[in-house]
Amino acid sequence: MNQLELTADQCVFVGDHIENDIIASKRVELKAIWKNNTTSDVEVEADVVIENLNKIPTIIENWSKENE
Repeated sequence: MNQLELTADQCVFVGDHIENDIIASKRVELKAIWKNNTTSDVEVEADVVIENLNKIPTIIENWSKENE
């Protein structure tokens, strides 16, 4: 982020591992999208839970509109 001169609120982390990806990204105040590859109803503190990566552009576009 520093090299790109971005702040945490300008970034999003996408991951499929709850602890290594989602919990870690929330600790550094990044928005988190969890790619759910499981069939369990695990409760995750991600900003968004998806099952298909093609939803990411729409999610980011909506977040961008919210910050205008």
